[in-house]
Amino acid sequence: MAKMARLTRLYIKQGINNFSIERDDCEPSADDDYWYWYQQGRWHEKEDNLEEALTCYQQALQAKPQDYWSWYHQASILDELGRYQEAIESYTKASQLEPENYWAWYHRGYLLAEELGLFPEAIVSFEMARSLRPNDYWVNFRLGDAWRHLKQYHQAIESYDRACKFRSDDYWAWYRRGDCLRNLGDYQAAIISYQRALENHSDSFYAHYKQADCYRYLKQDKKAASHYQQAINLEPEDEYAWYNLACCLAKIGKIEEAKKSLLQAISLNSVNKYLAEKEPDLNLLF
Repeated sequence: MAKMARLTRLYIKQGINNFSIERDDCEPSADDDYWYWYQQGRWHEKEDNLEEALTCYQQALQAKPQDYWSWYHQASILDELGRYQEAIESYTKASQLEPENYWAWYHRGYLLAEELGLFPEAIVSFEMARSLRPNDYWVNFRLGDAWRHLKQYHQAIESYDRACKFRSDDYWAWYRRGDCLRNLGDYQAAIISYQRALENHSDSFYAHYKQADCYRYLKQDKKAASHYQQAINLEPEDEYAWYNLACCLAKIGKIEEAKKSLLQAISLNSVNKYLAEKEPDLNLLF
């Protein structure tokens, strides 16, 4: 009884008002211990006292080992502390206890992919999450990224297509989709994806640069030169953009402009002079 009174006072002190005891003369139970430690963990987590929160969730799990939420919040704290393998183990336990809960599967997949680079395992978790929320942008986007890292570009494109369907104005899904198409050699389709990306993020150096690369592969040097120039406007110190611009300008007969671009590329990296002397597209400059 004294213990219960102390717990009640502590809850009131911490501002926790939803802990009710129907009888004052009851004996403390495992559920009482669980609820106390779980609420303490939530309070410390809210205050960013991560180590204290972790200790509280561990205590809650000693009292109630099959509690999904304690495993889930413990995993979240371990993630923030950079203890990724332990976090994954806690998310795994949470997902075993409540396999229909999206978040444990999603965060488990995220850590496997982004922190440990275990993409096949991450895909398994993301697919479980997608089965629960098939229309969720993020799980489809993360699936696309995981497949892309495995160089399974067709599967990646399918995932990015779903992500674009659910968030049509998202830069990253269109941009990554473009990368996959570019890697498959489908340069015209890649250009369309990069254009969609630029509609949502017009000052993207890389979307302009890679679109220029695609035009160059398609031997559309005038369009390639235009996008290399737009990339340079965004990042004037990029030696590769200047070098490739010089190549395109030379091929469309703008020799003086090509020379100026090449000189700029060489000023940023002297190695470019050696490369230029062996570059067929730049023969007219020497």
